Amino acid sequence: MTDCKHTALPWKVVSDPHFDSGLVYTSIQPINIDQEAMKALAMMNGEFHVCRMSHTAALWRFNYHRANAAFIVEACNSYYQTRDALVAKDAEIERLRAALHEIATTEEYRGLSAEEATRVAQGALKGGDA
Repeated sequence: MTDCKHTALPWKVVSDPHFDSGLVYTSIQPINIDQEAMKALAMMNGEFHVCRMSHTAALWRFNYHRANAAFIVEACNSYYQTRDALVAKDAEIERLRAALHEIATTEEYRGLSAEEATRVAQGALKGGDA
C-alpha cells in the first residue's frame, strides 16, 4: 500500500442510520476532525464522511452495508496501527544491530560474557548505556 494522503485515522462507523429523501444510509467518519484539512469531506448536515454507504429503503440492505463499513473501518485502523508498530520495531532492530556490531568490533567490549553483552545491547535499545 502506498503512503498516499487520506483522512487521518482512526475512523468510526456512524452509530445511527442517517435519512436522506426517504432513504437510509450509513457512513464512515473520522474521529479526529481537522476542519480546515477536511473541507472537501463536509456534508450539508455539517458532518464529515470518509464515505457513505447505501442509499436504500430496505433495512436488510442497510445492515449489510453497515457491516461492510464496520469491516472497512476495522481493517484500515488495524493496518495502520500494525504498520506503525512494525516501523517502531524496525528502528529498535537497527539500534540492536548497531550495538551488536559495536560489541563485536570494539576492543573495549572484547571478552564480555554473554550476560554482559546482553546488558550492553539492552542499554542500546533503551537509547542509553548499559
